Amino acid sequence: MHASHHIAIILADLDGLKKINDTFGHGEGDLYLQHIATILKEALRGYDLLARVGGDEFAMVLPRTDEQAGKTIIKRIYNMVEEHNEANKGSILSVSMGLAISKDNTQPLEETYHDADNRMYIEKQRKIK
Repeated sequence: MHASHHIAIILADLDGLKKINDTFGHGEGDLYLQHIATILKEALRGYDLLARVGGDEFAMVLPRTDEQAGKTIIKRIYNMVEEHNEANKGSILSVSMGLAISKDNTQPLEETYHDADNRMYIEKQRKIK
């Protein structure tokens, strides 16, 4: 299957938002959400889609994206988060992400989304340990 037919889904979850809201208030939590949304948007290409799908969760739909290109985008996001944290010592962001690829039109995107969600959850659990 040619890479142009691949669709990648990346789910990103802002780590620790409840703690930020409980400790500093929802206004501060909103700032963290705005910071991560800006980073995600800047890391994506012009034809990629970004949506907030939960209180602290974002979904990115990446057409014409194979696994290697998806991993490159995730690495770019992690690097941008690290740069943000170095520049804003009082505003430390942490995000967990999961990537899944729909390689052809026989796999429903809902299944790809579910796979990305599972991988994000595994990444989040790995950070807790």
